[in-house]
Amino acid sequence: MLYLVGGIVRDLLLGQISDVCDLDLVVEGDAIGLAGEFAEKVGGRLIAHLMFNTAKIEFPNCTIDIAMARTETYAKPGAYL
Repeated sequence: MLYLVGGIVRDLLLGQISDVCDLDLVVEGDAIGLAGEFAEKVGGRLIAHLMFNTAKIEFPNCTIDIAMARTETYAKPGAYL
């Protein structure tokens, strides 16, 4: 499953969509693999963040961020690994 998340969802619900140039997606599965396949097919530049299993696909006027659905816990709020 692939989910649209982030500010675009808020904007859609509020009816305040203008130009969409930043999409955030969450996938149940391999986010980097999916992003790589998509970037290859449409010609975007892939930036993989292996530590968090996330990826960004950059286009001249748009970016797509793809993250793997997951649960995280930290030693204290705002802690970095």
